[in-house]
Amino acid sequence: WLYSVLVKKHLLKKTKYDPKVKGFDIKYGHYNDKKLLTVNRALGNAMEQMMPFLGSLWLCAVFGDVDAAIFGGNIYVLSRAFYPIGFYMGSPYLLFSTGPGYFSIIYMLSKVFM
Repeated sequence: WLYSVLVKKHLLKKTKYDPKVKGFDIKYGHYNDKKLLTVNRALGNAMEQMMPFLGSLWLCAVFGDVDAAIFGGNIYVLSRAFYPIGFYMGSPYLLFSTGPGYFSIIYMLSKVFM
């Protein structure tokens, strides 16, 4: 909730006051601010991938190898840190963030089930 209020305030400060700006427009990128879209998608992607990451981290730490969970968790956190940069720069650079993130989830799950 606080995030959407701050984004809407930023959007309204940047442009002339437009009472037609709705939460739907902010969430789905119907505005012309690439930095705001980058922040919005970085947060959205982190929230979307939170459950697979936390589930695989927990399973790996409890039923697999703790050192593998530490390694996979570190790789995942670093990949999330580079996501906004990759999203802002475009598609080929975005893979340098999402690829290692997905790899770390698969790696941790492989330590549990193999």
